[in-house]
Amino acid sequence: MNTLYTDDQIFIPIISDYGFKATFGNETNTLFLRKALQALIKSEVPIKDVKFDKNTFEGITQDSRIGSPKRWNF
Repeated sequence: MNTLYTDDQIFIPIISDYGFKATFGNETNTLFLRKALQALIKSEVPIKDVKFDKNTFEGITQDSRIGSPKRWNF
C-alpha cells in the first residue's frame, strides 16, 4: 500500500500562530492567500492584490495590559 506520509515528516498545525503566519503571511508570494480569500467569500472575480498592514494594539481602557500608561488621558 502506498502512503502519502512517512513518520519522519513534521507538520505544523495551521491553527497555531506560526502555522497561520507561515500559510497566509507570505508577503512575497500572495497567490495562496488571494485564492483562499476568493474561495472564502465565494467571489468569481479574482483578487489582484493584498496589502499587509503592520498591526499595533494600544490599550483602550485603563485596565488594559496593552499600551503605554503614559498615553492614557482620562
